[in-house]
Amino acid sequence: MKVTLDNSRIASMAAGGNFVAAFPFLSMATEKRACCGRVTGRTPDYEGIRKVIAGLPDDQKAKLKQLLQAEEVTVHYHDGTGIKAVVF
Repeated sequence: MKVTLDNSRIASMAAGGNFVAAFPFLSMATEKRACCGRVTGRTPDYEGIRKVIAGLPDDQKAKLKQLLQAEEVTVHYHDGTGIKAVVF
């Protein structure tokens, strides 16, 4: 299965404890909420998360693929000059 890491996929990964345990930077995708359910914290930094994922070492990329149960993972991110795609 081929997986593209878009905002919704990253949000679902951040909601899964096994992903956050393996990749703590995914906690940047969770919004802070008050007891009434109102969002009180920062907005998720999906672009930053995609950049971190694109720069992971090969062993961490393999672990991410395993957790996603994917044969191929594609990450699109903006590098300052344009949109880049990393496939692993």
